[in-house]
Amino acid sequence: MPLSFYRYIISVGWDRRINLFSDDNEDFHHVQHPYAYWKDDLVNGHKEDILSIAASPPNLLATSSYDGEIIIWNQISGHIFCHILSPFVARDDSENLSSRDLDGGNTINKILFLKARAMKKDAATLVASGPQGLVHFWNIYTGGTLYASFSPSRLGGVTTMASVAKDTRLITADSGGFISIWNVEDYCLKKKTAEPPERLFFWRAHVQSITSIEPVEYLNCEILLTTSLDCTVRLWTMEGHFIGTLGQPKMWDITNPVSYQHPMAPYDVLVDPQTLPNMPKDGADEQQTPDDAKNTDKSNEMDSQPVPHFSSLLGKESLVIDEHAIAAEIKKKPWKEGCGKRLRHERLKKVPKDVGGPNAYQTLTCFELDDTPVLPSPPSSSSIDDPFDIRI
Repeated sequence: MPLSFYRYIISVGWDRRINLFSDDNEDFHHVQHPYAYWKDDLVNGHKEDILSIAASPPNLLATSSYDGEIIIWNQISGHIFCHILSPFVARDDSENLSSRDLDGGNTINKILFLKARAMKKDAATLVASGPQGLVHFWNIYTGGTLYASFSPSRLGGVTTMASVAKDTRLITADSGGFISIWNVEDYCLKKKTAEPPERLFFWRAHVQSITSIEPVEYLNCEILLTTSLDCTVRLWTMEGHFIGTLGQPKMWDITNPVSYQHPMAPYDVLVDPQTLPNMPKDGADEQQTPDDAKNTDKSNEMDSQPVPHFSSLLGKESLVIDEHAIAAEIKKKPWKEGCGKRLRHERLKKVPKDVGGPNAYQTLTCFELDDTPVLPSPPSSSSIDDPFDIRI
């Protein structure tokens, strides 16, 4: 993490220490060692790997670790401002954590300061993604008071977060590939609350865990860039409209919404079982037998899981539709007149203006090489006409 105001670079990680490096433009070295460790860091610092770091001007620094501990530092003096422990671990047992406490449930993957609230002593200024997959709002000026905690998604824990619009909106991304945008303008501003904030937008961006989100402002356009373990990088609007995937054949222009992929969504997201809606099971209308009543809890649990096929719609026969069948039906084009919102959108959609120039996404064409023909032997000298009829 660079701290340009103080010309320092801070790195944290597996060594469980805060490493400060000089960022002086006039002093370059091939090998640079960190400054001496803070005394409080050596004596009362983290006992587990540090996973996240955040800074709040003018002098506060926060670090979170694998065991669910957050430490607020004074980055000028190096002294600890306060300790924040996981609410799921008793303070008396913080020195002797069991193996159950270190199984990853107390992990805090991301922390961030709401810098717009930096001078408000009675507000929650620190947001943490964890422990137990919950989002926590902390007031650091009262020794670490928990103002609120809520679960943003039932499909996975929060992996990363970001704030936009002057810290009035919070963006969370989870291990299931889902993104949520929350209205936190007045959330935990003066007191504790048991209710989650208002969720403004919710959509699925990837089929695997999201590793990073980066809000980007470009020419008055608010864009969200996401990366995932599925090896894709995608761009979205703040309303969840799909702009495109980096590397796709069709090019887009951020300043031209006509070139966006919206209202379409990524194909892998559309066909993933977790994205499909829940469907009724076979025999749902039949009378329940006493034996079935014994398995009520189990059936309810199964009902909450998404069903990847539509066999319940046919009763006895099962219908399996794959991408090849869908592509074949689309090629038939049975419709002749516009029908449906999607088709109307395609017919009325403006064609992006061709500005000329080479296409950045061109494929290479391979050609078979012909064998080099054998060169003929040189003609015999006896067959050459000699005008002087010289015989040797």
